[in-house]
Amino acid sequence: MSQVWSRAAVLAGVLALFASMSVFSQAQEGSSPRVWSMVSAPTDGPMVAFTVTFSEPVTGVDAGDFRVLGSQTTLVTQIQPTDAGNVYTVLVDPKTTTADFILMLLDDDSIVNATDNPLGGIGAQNGNATSTLQPIVAKPATTRLSDMGSTTLPRSLTRILGTNMSMTMTSADTPVIAYYDSTNNDLKLAICDTLGCDYPATSIIAATNESGFYSAVAVTSADIPVVAFSESRDGGSVTYLKLAVCNNAACTTPVISTIDGHPLTGVDVDIAMNASDVPIISYHDRFGHLKLAVCNNTACTSPAISILDNTVYSENGSLALTSTGAPVISYFDSSNTALKLAVCADASCTSHSLATLNDDAIVGRFTSVALTSADVPIISYIDYTNSTLKLAICNNTACSSPTVKTIDSVGAVGFSSTEYSTSLALTASDIPVISYYDMVNDYIKIAVCDATVCTTPTFDIQRRPGTSGFKSAIALSSDDRYVLSYHDGLVGGLRYALSPVIVDNGQPDMVRKWYPEDGLIVSTPVYTLVWGASVGAISYEYCIAVRPAPCTAWTAPTGSLDTTVTGLEHGKSYVWQVRAINTDGYAVADSGTSWHFDVVFPVGLFAKTAPRNNATNQNTSVKLSWAASAYATSYEYCIALSKAACKTWKKTGAARAVIVKGLKAGTSYYWQVRARNAAGTDSSGSTIWKFTTAP
Repeated sequence: MSQVWSRAAVLAGVLALFASMSVFSQAQEGSSPRVWSMVSAPTDGPMVAFTVTFSEPVTGVDAGDFRVLGSQTTLVTQIQPTDAGNVYTVLVDPKTTTADFILMLLDDDSIVNATDNPLGGIGAQNGNATSTLQPIVAKPATTRLSDMGSTTLPRSLTRILGTNMSMTMTSADTPVIAYYDSTNNDLKLAICDTLGCDYPATSIIAATNESGFYSAVAVTSADIPVVAFSESRDGGSVTYLKLAVCNNAACTTPVISTIDGHPLTGVDVDIAMNASDVPIISYHDRFGHLKLAVCNNTACTSPAISILDNTVYSENGSLALTSTGAPVISYFDSSNTALKLAVCADASCTSHSLATLNDDAIVGRFTSVALTSADVPIISYIDYTNSTLKLAICNNTACSSPTVKTIDSVGAVGFSSTEYSTSLALTASDIPVISYYDMVNDYIKIAVCDATVCTTPTFDIQRRPGTSGFKSAIALSSDDRYVLSYHDGLVGGLRYALSPVIVDNGQPDMVRKWYPEDGLIVSTPVYTLVWGASVGAISYEYCIAVRPAPCTAWTAPTGSLDTTVTGLEHGKSYVWQVRAINTDGYAVADSGTSWHFDVVFPVGLFAKTAPRNNATNQNTSVKLSWAASAYATSYEYCIALSKAACKTWKKTGAARAVIVKGLKAGTSYYWQVRARNAAGTDSSGSTIWKFTTAP
């Protein structure tokens, strides 16, 4: 059934949202770009094109900046700038909806002009713009594989790039996710508090050099995280395999040791803990050799390292342990473009066997292995030649005669890049569940098999309008619900999703929350909460509370599919939820997963104090100072020999003064300061100050 938005509700929500932005936007007028117009234009076929005109040339415009109010299935499919740089064509695919809709630009400060001034000025949402209502003609309905999906929309665990993640589950059914923060080259953990990961805690595991581009996490029997990871130095020319053993579940003080100190090792790392809480680590070295580190204790003070396959260049290894602790590793033999399996004879891997499971074409990339209750391996992987997802189902632990099955051949599955993956988990009944990337449609898919042999798999899709994901990790809870983490390639965040349990008693269909997205920073005291329509709903209710208080007080919204909340306070975090209601019951949005947003008002304008502009006869050791900026949490300064060169910003923390030493005598210097908080930055004014040192 189509989900139709009320024209009045859409306009009311949009007007309320933008009314709250006017004051700050006007304060920045003249120094930052603005949207002049958003006008639709006819196109051949069912697409709707919009011409978005800015007040000056801008960059950073992408699909993630736009939302479509009117249908959850409407997508922005293409952004094309003109040569002038101030006019963009935005192509919208209305799909099967027959409702009028509005194209909305949501300002997140990613759109900037040539001098890096953000749209509307510093602060999210103050440069928002909307089109008029657009009547559209429905295109013929098309069949899509699980097009709407059945799971909750993924929540945002972090706005930092969460590439190359690994996930495990604790005994309390809470996920622990290791991931690479590519902005700071750090290895981090996201430690969830519940199965729904309502309040994840972030811990920095390693922040030296480039840590964690390859990483894998496991937990001990006491649910203490242990992370194997790579540490690169000298621009990646030297790489070591490291191990971080956490001191507690929150990993406040991990102990880090080097497992393999040979240069260029620790690639495609995976880890498992045996029954004695001893880590076992598989990885590749610079020659592509498949290696195994068997630790002697939890701290791995004296690992036994062996080469399992030195005849080929191997990649994409995945590790599992049998009931006796014997390692089993699936991997890609890139020399022969084949899927291979290494099976150790015992827990110490004193001997092992190698088996080629599939060499029909370029097969075996991005493997993931899991063992059945009878210690029989099942391996998911990509057939790159045919762009399909495959499953190798072994007949015994040694996998002497595997059954190879094609699981998904719709579209194009996988891609020739280290960023794409398959991730496999087995239910308590040994039924495979696989997450993987669909390159053509640009979303994460989940294949849920009907039996161990996966005769008739069903599919689910994790997709948010305007975003994409390509690296994923999947695990199963104790009740066989899948939990999924993945990298959101467009907005650059680590996302998390939990499959729902829905019992249909005639209640409305599940609601999808829209805005503010989970984890968003709101920079105004007034904001409009927006959600999608639910089939079968008669009315809606919402709740909002200051975290960590629970969201329990349900209230009728001000609009049919939105509500404007006021009185939001700086520095506070709010949790919110929506439910659809009819006479048979209600359905809580996103399978009961609440979202949250943080309120951070933009930093205020402030002044530099000393040395004054055009000051002369200054010492070669000079103290720069400035006044406080409202809502600022930290400051940065730059100093250079010219205005144009004043671009390298140095942090001072909360301090509002810094002593700069080693200046040259008789020389002019230019300096500037900017304030920072989670909502953005602001300079101390439009003028960069100058001073001259004494001769």
